[in-house]
Amino acid sequence: SHLSRDRRMALSTPKDVYLFAYTLAQLAATGYVLYLAFSSFSDGPSAVYAVAGDLVRLLQTLSLLEVMHAVFGLVRSNPFNTLVQISSRVYVVWFIINAVPSAATKVLRIPYLGDDAHPLLGLSYATMVIAWGFAETIRYTYYACSMLGSVPYFVKWVRYTAFYVLYPLVISS
Repeated sequence: SHLSRDRRMALSTPKDVYLFAYTLAQLAATGYVLYLAFSSFSDGPSAVYAVAGDLVRLLQTLSLLEVMHAVFGLVRSNPFNTLVQISSRVYVVWFIINAVPSAATKVLRIPYLGDDAHPLLGLSYATMVIAWGFAETIRYTYYACSMLGSVPYFVKWVRYTAFYVLYPLVISS
């Protein structure tokens, strides 16, 4: 975890200010990705890729800083676990989507919905980006609240339950 649950942060050190600024920047940028994805979703996954693909790739690449935060002891996270989680996303955006852009335009239809189901009712780059966006927004909101010393129950509950839906959605997208 980013910080222990009982640690109250006064943002009194440069490290604390940096981590809080990093968290807020990632939260704002991820919120913007969600806005872009939802505003273009009705036009299909290729539209989501066209408007948000570069920003998604940039944010996932910048999240490698979180590995450095763990390596240098700025946070208490395990560096290896952080690397595994983040490198899988970086691999997807750089070595799958960036290398084969047509992968971002495909929709995997969900068989039990039938052949006449709307094309947006499937798994795609767009659903992956939206699921990532929600997961990251929840995570960074939790971190920011934790750094300020108080995590509302709802934020904590969402952080520890949303992954039941979001992670399978990301993996299958």
